[in-house]
Amino acid sequence: VADMRRVIRWFVCYENAFAKMGGKSNYKKYKILQHPKDIGTELDVSKFLTDFPHDPITHEGPTVIRDGHKVNGVGVGWCQTKLSQMAMVPANVLTERCQVLASFMPQIGKQLTYTIANFSYAANVVLNHLLRNSSPHITLLPAQRAAESQTALLRLIASASEAELPSR
Repeated sequence: VADMRRVIRWFVCYENAFAKMGGKSNYKKYKILQHPKDIGTELDVSKFLTDFPHDPITHEGPTVIRDGHKVNGVGVGWCQTKLSQMAMVPANVLTERCQVLASFMPQIGKQLTYTIANFSYAANVVLNHLLRNSSPHITLLPAQRAAESQTALLRLIASASEAELPSR
């Protein structure tokens, strides 16, 4: 309990210092990631949520998350399913962007489409942060999906068949 009180004091000190600088916290974004094994123990942070600072108008405060949360674009936590879902988001976005770029190819030409695909839509570039900071068993499917999207775009640019430029 003493450790939890110290965390709350740090949080209050941060809020006070931030307010003195003219800052206003977005309490919706305050997430506390805690392992589910702590539920019901003296370390269960949900027992102390009312002690944390809250928005004076909306009364919003920190939220406890027990499975996983995205931090700087990378999933952290304990629930493998949640982390896999978070990792798939940028791969799905890349798939959509490749389809949009492909739709512009008749107007901008194959060379410009290839240049954009090569430098801005490369799977290793788009997923670089995720791939470097997550476990391979979490990122394998998203990496494959992203690579397949890029390959499909390159196949279109090169007028190649699936046999000539396979996805895997």
